[in-house]
Amino acid sequence: MKKISLILSLLLAGIFSAQVGIGNANPAVNLDARSATGNSAIAFGNTNQTAAAAGSGAMKYDNGQLYYSNGTIWVPMLEKVAGVFIPRVVAAGLKNTGQSITSNNNIPQIWAFQTISVNDGNWDSATNSYTVPSSGFYQISLGGDITVNAVSNSSSWAVFVYPNSGSTTTDNIYFVYTAQNLPAISQGVRGGSFTIYLNAGQVVKLGSAHCVGCGTRLYTVAPGAVFSITQLGN
Repeated sequence: MKKISLILSLLLAGIFSAQVGIGNANPAVNLDARSATGNSAIAFGNTNQTAAAAGSGAMKYDNGQLYYSNGTIWVPMLEKVAGVFIPRVVAAGLKNTGQSITSNNNIPQIWAFQTISVNDGNWDSATNSYTVPSSGFYQISLGGDITVNAVSNSSSWAVFVYPNSGSTTTDNIYFVYTAQNLPAISQGVRGGSFTIYLNAGQVVKLGSAHCVGCGTRLYTVAPGAVFSITQLGN
Protein backbone atom coordinates (compact mmCIF):
# COMPACT_ATOMS: atom_id res chain seq x y z
CA MET A 1 0.00 0.00 0.00
CA LYS A 2 2.89 2.33 0.80
CA LYS A 3 4.40 1.70 -2.64
CA ILE A 4 1.07 2.52 -4.34
CA SER A 5 0.77 5.71 -2.28
CA LEU A 6 4.31 6.73 -3.23
CA ILE A 7 3.66 6.10 -6.94
CA LEU A 8 0.41 8.09 -6.79
CA SER A 9 2.17 10.91 -5.00
CA LEU A 10 4.90 11.04 -7.66
CA LEU A 11 2.35 10.96 -10.47
CA LEU A 12 0.32 13.77 -8.91
CA ALA A 13 3.46 15.81 -8.29
CA GLY A 14 4.44 15.30 -11.93
CA ILE A 15 1.05 16.55 -13.08
CA PHE A 16 1.25 19.82 -11.18
CA SER A 17 5.00 20.42 -11.40
CA ALA A 18 7.82 19.63 -13.81
CA GLN A 19 10.04 19.01 -10.78
CA VAL A 20 9.60 16.00 -8.48
CA GLY A 21 11.07 15.68 -4.99
CA ILE A 22 11.62 12.43 -3.09
CA GLY A 23 11.90 13.34 0.58
CA ASN A 24 12.40 16.91 -0.60
CA ALA A 25 9.55 19.42 -0.54
CA ASN A 26 11.42 21.94 -2.70
CA PRO A 27 13.01 20.12 -5.66
CA ALA A 28 15.50 22.21 -7.62
CA VAL A 29 15.78 19.84 -10.60
CA ASN A 30 13.45 17.44 -12.42
CA LEU A 31 14.08 14.65 -9.87
CA ASP A 32 15.53 15.73 -6.53
CA ALA A 33 16.19 13.25 -3.71
CA ARG A 34 18.38 15.54 -1.63
CA SER A 35 17.28 16.11 1.95
CA ALA A 36 18.73 18.07 4.83
CA THR A 37 18.38 15.09 7.19
CA GLY A 38 17.94 11.37 6.86
CA ASN A 39 18.96 9.01 4.08
CA SER A 40 18.93 10.58 0.62
CA ALA A 41 20.82 7.82 -1.18
CA ILE A 42 19.48 6.42 -4.46
CA ALA A 43 20.13 2.77 -5.31
CA PHE A 44 20.73 1.46 -8.83
CA GLY A 45 20.54 -2.14 -9.93
CA ASN A 46 21.23 -4.25 -12.99
CA THR A 47 19.06 -4.17 -16.11
CA ASN A 48 18.71 -6.45 -19.11
CA GLN A 49 18.18 -3.44 -21.35
CA THR A 50 20.84 -2.57 -23.87
CA ALA A 51 22.50 0.81 -23.48
CA ALA A 52 20.72 1.98 -26.63
CA ALA A 53 17.34 0.94 -25.27
CA ALA A 54 17.99 2.57 -21.89
CA GLY A 55 19.14 5.78 -23.62
CA SER A 56 21.99 8.20 -23.02
CA GLY A 57 22.37 9.15 -19.37
CA ALA A 58 20.87 5.98 -17.88
CA MET A 59 22.82 4.29 -15.09
CA LYS A 60 23.02 0.80 -13.62
CA TYR A 61 24.97 -1.11 -10.98
CA ASP A 62 26.24 -4.53 -12.02
CA ASN A 63 28.91 -6.88 -10.62
CA GLY A 64 30.45 -4.32 -8.30
CA GLN A 65 30.69 -1.54 -10.89
CA LEU A 66 28.58 1.48 -11.75
CA TYR A 67 27.85 2.05 -15.45
CA TYR A 68 26.28 4.80 -17.52
CA SER A 69 24.82 4.62 -21.00
CA ASN A 70 26.30 6.80 -23.72
CA GLY A 71 23.46 5.78 -26.00
CA THR A 72 25.42 2.96 -27.59
CA ILE A 73 27.21 0.94 -24.90
CA TRP A 74 27.36 0.67 -21.12
CA VAL A 75 30.49 2.53 -19.97
CA PRO A 76 32.04 1.79 -16.54
CA MET A 77 32.31 4.76 -14.21
CA LEU A 78 35.72 4.61 -12.51
CA GLU A 79 35.69 5.38 -8.82
CA LYS A 80 38.16 7.87 -7.41
CA VAL A 81 40.14 6.13 -4.66
CA ALA A 82 41.99 8.07 -1.98
CA GLY A 83 45.47 8.90 -3.25
CA VAL A 84 44.65 7.87 -6.83
CA PHE A 85 43.94 10.39 -9.58
CA ILE A 86 42.05 9.31 -12.68
CA PRO A 87 43.56 10.95 -15.79
CA ARG A 88 41.11 12.86 -17.96
CA VAL A 89 41.38 14.57 -21.32
CA VAL A 90 40.67 18.27 -20.76
CA ALA A 91 41.14 19.52 -24.32
CA ALA A 92 41.44 17.95 -27.76
CA GLY A 93 41.08 19.26 -31.29
CA LEU A 94 41.44 18.76 -35.01
CA LYS A 95 42.70 21.04 -37.78
CA ASN A 96 40.22 21.01 -40.67
CA THR A 97 41.99 23.43 -42.99
CA GLY A 98 45.58 23.87 -44.12
CA GLN A 99 47.80 26.62 -42.73
CA SER A 100 50.68 28.36 -44.55
CA ILE A 101 53.66 29.63 -42.58
CA THR A 102 56.48 31.75 -43.98
CA SER A 103 59.44 31.48 -41.64
CA ASN A 104 63.22 31.51 -41.34
CA ASN A 105 63.57 31.60 -37.56
CA ASN A 106 62.38 29.88 -34.40
CA ILE A 107 59.52 32.29 -33.68
CA PRO A 108 56.52 30.29 -32.39
CA GLN A 109 54.01 29.51 -35.13
CA ILE A 110 50.66 28.79 -33.47
CA TRP A 111 48.36 26.34 -35.23
CA ALA A 112 44.63 26.98 -35.49
CA PHE A 113 42.33 24.06 -34.66
CA GLN A 114 38.86 24.44 -36.13
CA THR A 115 37.14 21.49 -34.41
CA ILE A 116 37.44 21.21 -30.63
CA SER A 117 36.03 17.87 -29.54
CA VAL A 118 36.89 18.13 -25.83
CA ASN A 119 36.91 21.33 -23.80
CA ASP A 120 36.73 21.55 -20.01
CA GLY A 121 36.07 25.27 -20.38
CA ASN A 122 39.71 26.41 -20.42
CA TRP A 123 40.41 26.13 -24.16
CA ASP A 124 40.04 29.45 -26.00
CA SER A 125 39.33 28.95 -29.70
CA ALA A 126 39.87 32.65 -30.41
CA THR A 127 43.53 32.44 -29.35
CA ASN A 128 44.03 28.67 -29.81
CA SER A 129 45.29 28.35 -26.26
CA TYR A 130 44.65 26.42 -23.05
CA THR A 131 44.83 28.14 -19.66
CA VAL A 132 45.94 25.71 -16.96
CA PRO A 133 43.19 25.61 -14.27
CA SER A 134 45.21 23.93 -11.51
CA SER A 135 48.85 23.08 -10.91
CA GLY A 136 49.85 19.52 -11.68
CA PHE A 137 51.15 17.08 -14.26
CA TYR A 138 49.77 17.19 -17.80
CA GLN A 139 50.40 15.00 -20.82
CA ILE A 140 50.35 16.88 -24.12
CA SER A 141 50.22 15.24 -27.55
CA LEU A 142 50.63 16.93 -30.92
CA GLY A 143 50.69 15.50 -34.42
CA GLY A 144 50.44 16.82 -37.97
CA ASP A 145 51.83 16.79 -41.48
CA ILE A 146 54.19 19.59 -42.60
CA THR A 147 55.50 20.09 -46.13
CA VAL A 148 57.84 22.79 -47.43
CA ASN A 149 58.57 24.44 -50.78
CA ALA A 150 62.38 24.20 -50.77
CA VAL A 151 65.22 21.96 -49.61
CA SER A 152 67.46 22.78 -46.66
CA ASN A 153 64.76 23.17 -44.05
CA SER A 154 63.92 22.15 -40.51
CA SER A 155 60.68 21.96 -38.55
CA SER A 156 59.90 21.19 -34.93
CA TRP A 157 56.47 20.17 -33.70
CA ALA A 158 56.31 22.25 -30.54
CA VAL A 159 54.39 23.13 -27.39
CA PHE A 160 54.77 26.71 -26.20
CA VAL A 161 54.13 27.55 -22.53
CA TYR A 162 53.51 31.17 -21.53
CA PRO A 163 53.38 32.58 -17.97
CA ASN A 164 49.87 34.01 -18.46
CA SER A 165 47.29 34.90 -21.09
CA GLY A 166 48.70 38.37 -21.70
CA SER A 167 52.32 37.32 -22.25
CA THR A 168 54.05 37.13 -25.63
CA THR A 169 57.27 35.68 -24.21
CA THR A 170 57.39 31.96 -23.50
CA ASP A 171 58.38 30.35 -20.22
CA ASN A 172 59.46 27.24 -22.12
CA ILE A 173 59.33 25.65 -25.56
CA TYR A 174 59.07 21.87 -25.77
CA PHE A 175 59.89 20.10 -29.05
CA VAL A 176 57.95 16.85 -29.38
CA TYR A 177 59.47 16.01 -32.78
CA THR A 178 62.04 17.57 -35.14
CA ALA A 179 62.58 16.79 -38.83
CA GLN A 180 65.11 18.18 -41.30
CA ASN A 181 64.90 18.54 -45.07
CA LEU A 182 61.22 17.75 -45.27
CA PRO A 183 59.99 16.93 -48.80
CA ALA A 184 57.43 18.98 -50.70
CA ILE A 185 55.18 15.92 -50.95
CA SER A 186 53.24 14.76 -47.91
CA GLN A 187 54.95 12.01 -45.90
CA GLY A 188 52.22 11.55 -43.29
CA VAL A 189 51.61 12.66 -39.74
CA ARG A 190 54.56 13.22 -37.42
CA GLY A 191 54.58 14.32 -33.80
CA GLY A 192 54.79 13.01 -30.27
CA SER A 193 53.76 13.45 -26.65
CA PHE A 194 55.38 14.24 -23.32
CA THR A 195 54.49 14.94 -19.69
CA ILE A 196 55.28 18.18 -17.86
CA TYR A 197 54.36 19.96 -14.64
CA LEU A 198 52.36 23.14 -15.25
CA ASN A 199 51.35 25.88 -12.84
CA ALA A 200 47.84 27.27 -12.57
CA GLY A 201 47.45 30.28 -14.87
CA GLN A 202 50.09 29.25 -17.38
CA VAL A 203 48.96 29.17 -21.00
CA VAL A 204 49.68 26.38 -23.48
CA LYS A 205 49.75 26.86 -27.25
CA LEU A 206 50.61 24.29 -29.91
CA GLY A 207 52.28 24.59 -33.29
CA SER A 208 55.73 24.59 -34.86
CA ALA A 209 59.06 26.38 -35.02
CA HIS A 210 61.38 26.49 -38.05
CA CYS A 211 65.12 26.66 -38.45
CA VAL A 212 67.38 29.66 -38.32
CA GLY A 213 69.78 29.99 -41.27
CA CYS A 214 67.77 27.94 -43.74
CA GLY A 215 66.53 30.97 -45.61
CA THR A 216 62.89 31.94 -45.92
CA ARG A 217 60.73 28.92 -46.59
CA LEU A 218 57.00 28.38 -47.07
CA TYR A 219 55.80 25.64 -44.74
CA THR A 220 52.32 24.14 -45.02
CA VAL A 221 50.54 22.40 -42.18
CA ALA A 222 48.03 20.01 -43.72
CA PRO A 223 44.45 19.43 -42.54
CA GLY A 224 44.23 16.59 -40.06
CA ALA A 225 46.66 17.88 -37.43
CA VAL A 226 45.50 16.92 -33.92
CA PHE A 227 46.27 17.64 -30.29
CA SER A 228 45.19 16.50 -26.85
CA ILE A 229 45.87 17.67 -23.30
CA THR A 230 45.37 15.20 -20.46
CA GLN A 231 45.34 16.18 -16.80
CA LEU A 232 47.25 13.58 -14.77
CA GLY A 233 47.02 15.01 -11.26
CA ASN A 234 49.33 16.70 -8.82
